[in-house]
Amino acid sequence: METEMKSFDTDQDLSIHAQYMDERPRSEGLFGPDPHAPPDLDAVKSIMRHHDGHVWQGVFSLAEEDAVTLGYGDGQQWRDLTRRSLARLAEEGMGLRPGEYHWVAAHHREPGHPHVHFLMWQDDAAPRRRAMLSKDELRKARQAVSKEVYGPLRTQITMEKTIMRDLIVAEARDTIRPSEKTADRVEQTLEKAERELVATGRLEKDVLAPTSWPAIDVAELNDKLTALSQKMPGKGRAALAFMPEEVKREARDIADWVLSRPSLAKVRHQWEQSVDDLTSLYSSQPKRLQEAREKAYADLRDRVAQSVIQRAGDMDRTAKLGQLHVRQNVKSVFQSAFQAIQGEHLKAQAQAEVAKRRAVQQSAAEQRRDNERGW
Repeated sequence: METEMKSFDTDQDLSIHAQYMDERPRSEGLFGPDPHAPPDLDAVKSIMRHHDGHVWQGVFSLAEEDAVTLGYGDGQQWRDLTRRSLARLAEEGMGLRPGEYHWVAAHHREPGHPHVHFLMWQDDAAPRRRAMLSKDELRKARQAVSKEVYGPLRTQITMEKTIMRDLIVAEARDTIRPSEKTADRVEQTLEKAERELVATGRLEKDVLAPTSWPAIDVAELNDKLTALSQKMPGKGRAALAFMPEEVKREARDIADWVLSRPSLAKVRHQWEQSVDDLTSLYSSQPKRLQEAREKAYADLRDRVAQSVIQRAGDMDRTAKLGQLHVRQNVKSVFQSAFQAIQGEHLKAQAQAEVAKRRAVQQSAAEQRRDNERGW
């Protein structure tokens, strides 16, 4: 985004510029703070000729593809954005309070870089401020406009960063192999992080990873990992993609078994619901919903199977270190499965939220176009 501002002395006639803003090709005409009372060009030109004070002229523009991505596809969206941006610019960038200034603007649908021109001036009765904006004020003015322009994108990026942080935590749990001296400290740190997420509303208490897993499941998974480890190559990366087909099949079978455990049923149900919710935004056909669910499950199963491969590859090493390490190694498969399900659940929720927001914006834009056409 580009933002520009200039100050003009009162002896410079900006009425010509006001007329240019209103009448140039691809202009949608003058507008102001009140959406129900568009400015009169002749009245604005008279003010520009006779105003006893300074006038600030500005423009902000976006590349066309950025405007579309951010949801500023029509004139109404640009007008709404301008009203929010100039209110923030006046207060945060120029120190002007509501009622101390006036402005008019015009949106120009210029191919490649749609933009808005504006003129701003102080009320005659308002305390005067100096004409020129300092470098710091210009910086604040640009920041103020940017906050409004990039608000939707910032929300989406924050959501995506949240998802990535959760996935990084999951990967960390997959890869951390604590020594016996640090095992308790690592577990306490993870539990503290989860409590903080609960306190800030990021996670619900009833979907936190269980602090313990059924002993019978741990024992059975230990046997499965031991058997798998004897079939794995002795060299090379412990990665599902590089394993022989027999090992891949067995790792996926183990992943299926892990994902079917009752201790994971609740978070898995939430994930399945979020996948269905996301898919239903694009199709209501049962076949399409089933295909999406199967693909999502296959992706999730391979993430868990990767953890199975890693832990099976560690069975010999942890056996030499003692039973504590063996149990931690086996339990980490359940933990990583939980985190994988939760990560996919959060991702699907975020994708659905973004899709819904875009659908609302598109519907509103279509409705405005229909109204403008008189349909």
